[in-house]
Amino acid sequence: MAHSYEIKQKNKRDILTLLYRKKDLSKKRIAQELHLSASVITKLCGELEQDRLIQETKAIVTGKAGRREIKIAINQNAAYCIGVTINHHTTAIVLTDMALNPMKTSRLSIDPDGNRHILKIIDCVSELIASAGISPSQLIGVGVSIKGVDGR
Repeated sequence: MAHSYEIKQKNKRDILTLLYRKKDLSKKRIAQELHLSASVITKLCGELEQDRLIQETKAIVTGKAGRREIKIAINQNAAYCIGVTINHHTTAIVLTDMALNPMKTSRLSIDPDGNRHILKIIDCVSELIASAGISPSQLIGVGVSIKGVDGR
């Protein structure tokens, strides 16, 4: 049986995943989609907001009496990611914001010396981060995909 901390972390990931897929939603809608109580969603969203991972975007005008629903979305400036795709002839490197919007891209020709090519990729990543004016501490992840021959 999972511990409460693990359940809480899973629920936070589920909220972020849902916001990536649907862009912006009210807490009420998130609760409905994830089959969680409104109080749990309010608490978890409060923690995600405190961590600057999500933010309120706009009030939903429904014409009904009562409290307005507030939409929330991924805080795209909270952190940044790097994606590296190595193909047969080129390497593409992209810097994205937290909402996965491309900010900067670069392409390199493949260097036959694999070690030298890796060093070029590292230099290119450093240049992308510097040219975007962000701190390396704001980088939360690097994903690498390599195209190869499937021997099946």
